[in-house]
Amino acid sequence: MVDVVSVVLILAGLVLLFGGAALSVYGIALLGMALGGGIGYVGAGTVGDIIGMDGLAATAISVILGIVLGAVLARIVLSMAVSILGFIVGMFFGRVVLAPAVFDAAWYVEWGVGLLVGIGVAMAAMILTRTVLILLTSAIGATLASGEVTMSSLELAQAEFALDPLSFDPVAPIFLGLFVLGVLTQVGLFKFGYVTTLVSRIPGMRMISNRGSSS
Repeated sequence: MVDVVSVVLILAGLVLLFGGAALSVYGIALLGMALGGGIGYVGAGTVGDIIGMDGLAATAISVILGIVLGAVLARIVLSMAVSILGFIVGMFFGRVVLAPAVFDAAWYVEWGVGLLVGIGVAMAAMILTRTVLILLTSAIGATLASGEVTMSSLELAQAEFALDPLSFDPVAPIFLGLFVLGVLTQVGLFKFGYVTTLVSRIPGMRMISNRGSSS
């Protein structure tokens, strides 16, 4: 039987991978909703305790709340959305992917690495919005499309209320291949002018350029 949730995760990953930055506002909203829904799923147990519910109902409410808050955050603070999402994604990759691969240290060292990576990405996003957005959407898209983060790993993260079950090999060929393919595809969309046409036709897309860039 086809796992519908896994198919949805892969499809969302492909959308982010090949068109996240080109979609600009819509890509940011999708990324915000994806992150919000994921955070809501992992924290469903805590949310359930707060609202006095458990099981599927608590999970559904928590995920929906996360998706809505993620979308609202991306819409309200649009000018800061890439930096905020960059911090979250950077911290995730720094803590879950980079730190375990490089260090064999205490938990606070791994969290310190995650925070430093998150801050670095957030600062870079203030100056190189388009470039960072391409890298962010390609990284998250490759993670989902490659199956590095699955429904079972999300369920385990929820049960343990921890990020460790979401860790994966950052040099896995399928992840690296998809990431590079996504970056090249999205850069090509800008380089060959396809996005320029979209910018003139779709509301909200002008914020996609890097600050100080004429393109």
